Amino acid sequence: MTESYTGYHGTSCENGALISKYNSYHYSTMNEKCRLYLGDGVYFFLDHKEHAISWCAEFREYESWMIFKSSIEAGLCFDLNDRSTRLLFDEIYEKIKERKSFLENFDTNLSKIKLDDLEYLDGFICNVLYLLDKSYDVFLVRIPDKHTTKKRLFSRAIVTILCVKNQECIMTIEEVQRSA
Repeated sequence: MTESYTGYHGTSCENGALISKYNSYHYSTMNEKCRLYLGDGVYFFLDHKEHAISWCAEFREYESWMIFKSSIEAGLCFDLNDRSTRLLFDEIYEKIKERKSFLENFDTNLSKIKLDDLEYLDGFICNVLYLLDKSYDVFLVRIPDKHTTKKRLFSRAIVTILCVKNQECIMTIEEVQRSA
């Protein structure tokens, strides 16, 4: 079964020119200084381009930015908000926490990353999960939108972030907006 997504990718105009030229996204990879919440891949905000605009202008503080819209057709999705996949995620986290020897089974740079240096372990765990089972095309998480969260309110707007591991799932790339 295939899931269809519409994603918005924000980037600097410099990177956007390369995306337009090659009709392909840069595959971001994790290191000690790079915070990738869902591990290596191409990142999208689902549903609203405003989240991508906010990410470019406020979080990354790009002087000039571009927003791309893509249609994504994915087979298997690892949804971190789904209970069954979350249990697997937590199981891998416990294995990593208990013994570093678990990581030495991988012939990658993962075993060289110092876990204590990472601000968030989620992306690291997603990378391990993908190495264990490459059938996951995308990883997805829903988190509270920091820009719309009001103090002392239980209800919050949600941002959905999709990380594409298998770039063959990206069917289209279209520029939809750029900063003035």
